[in-house]
Amino acid sequence: MMNLAFGTSLGLTSTKGSLSLTLFNVFGNVSCFVVGYMSDKYDIWLLTLSSLVLSCLSTFILWGICSYSLSGILAYSSIYGAVAGGFSSLWSASVRPIASEYHTFVLYPSADFVTTEDDSSLSTTLVGYMFLTRGIGNIVSTPISTALQQVHSIQSRSVHHTGFSVAGGRYQEMIIYTGTCFAGAALITVLGWSLDRRHRSD
Repeated sequence: MMNLAFGTSLGLTSTKGSLSLTLFNVFGNVSCFVVGYMSDKYDIWLLTLSSLVLSCLSTFILWGICSYSLSGILAYSSIYGAVAGGFSSLWSASVRPIASEYHTFVLYPSADFVTTEDDSSLSTTLVGYMFLTRGIGNIVSTPISTALQQVHSIQSRSVHHTGFSVAGGRYQEMIIYTGTCFAGAALITVLGWSLDRRHRSD
């Protein structure tokens, strides 16, 4: 997610820059409830893949191309908050099948079926590990983003035609890095989904 420095590089006031973060938080909080509800109704793999693909596209298109003005930044903050803000709400539904298979194996070692019950302690542990990895990501993201911003030493230009060109391309590597991470996660999700379908068909 872009920081206030990006808005400052466009010459926006701190109030207008803060508005983007406000929109991101508002849409992100709403997304948590909506995604949490949908995770109980729809395939978790489909929801995860959709969130990652939309996050990737919004990063490259709305941030990388359109965020050269306040309207572009606000559009990106809103859409990105909506599609990525509620991602953690998918975690409980993601670990549920794992906990169910573990619960079945413990109770019925030779069974060829999976119970609808799950091991609540295992589910809690797995979700806890997910929050741990997110915490680690929040810590390491700062030095990574700082290093990526320092790649370009070109002087800032007054006219920007894309988000990639803001501050002389200072944020280009960060945008590409962020979008590529989402794309990579989407590919891993596709692989996991295909392996899961193969496992269930055996």
